[in-house]
Amino acid sequence: MENLKFKQSVNVQLLSRKTMRNLDDFLTMIQIHIDSLPELPIDEWLSWSKKGIYQWNETSIQKIYDMFHHNFEHMEKYTEYGTFDIQWKHQKKIKAEGMWTPGFLSNALNIFRHGSDRFTYEFNHLPCDVPVRYLKQAAVPLAVDFAFIDTMTEEYRMRYQPEQERYLYCIGRSYAFYAATIELIHCLPDMYWGVVFGKAYSELFGMDKLLSAPAYYVEQLSDDAVYIQLSETLGDVLTDFDGVQVVREKVKEHLGNAFFKPELAYSIRSGTPADEAPFYEPPEPGLVYNVPKFQLEKDRYVDWEDTWRGKEE
Repeated sequence: MENLKFKQSVNVQLLSRKTMRNLDDFLTMIQIHIDSLPELPIDEWLSWSKKGIYQWNETSIQKIYDMFHHNFEHMEKYTEYGTFDIQWKHQKKIKAEGMWTPGFLSNALNIFRHGSDRFTYEFNHLPCDVPVRYLKQAAVPLAVDFAFIDTMTEEYRMRYQPEQERYLYCIGRSYAFYAATIELIHCLPDMYWGVVFGKAYSELFGMDKLLSAPAYYVEQLSDDAVYIQLSETLGDVLTDFDGVQVVREKVKEHLGNAFFKPELAYSIRSGTPADEAPFYEPPEPGLVYNVPKFQLEKDRYVDWEDTWRGKEE
């Protein structure tokens, strides 16, 4: 399935502390997305492991279940790299595309990656309150650690992206925002326009700190989740970039040393980073920035990996 081209893309993503390696959890994530975003219909979908593109209809979730039932049971214990993901897109009226991805263990990076739902749509084709509503509705049932909505402007690319690209992985960051566990264990790349901070971050910052953030809008979603929004509408990022940046920086200062700073930056890549040191290893997470201790919810997959890696309590 070819990637769509967007004139001005809006990026939405959530990272769940559920691994989604249990098929029921994975299908629940898909169902919550479908139920919470009726304004963003899906035309077609495909999976990485199967040939063919399927039309989306009322039988699609059952088809996904039938297709992956055996594979998920096998993958849950024996697949260390890669994952089963579902890609989708819509082209008829609201140009959009996205992906549902279970989390997985990366031995090379020695981390678990969150389960993820991410999608992109064309700016002005969907009111920003629709994806904001989705993030707030999904935060609790999907055990979200971190979620965001934002759109990258040319001003942002010119002013802020070059330093981030030098030190972080910046997957897709040439045109879009993207959250990856491998970056978040080192620092938050930035404070996005709309952010859900879940359990990992409410424990890091404290609920009082999050609820007193100097932003346009702050809402407590649960005992350990908070939604923070920088301005009234996402369009402010395009029409009043400097004004939104002022709020962005105030919120970052308020929350403390958890966000990327060029003066503190180090490459998170092992091997040969920007300084061309061939045996370079990045500092341990938490030594330079304040970072959360991500704890994925226990399921059979996590229990098995902990035992296999000698991490059982």
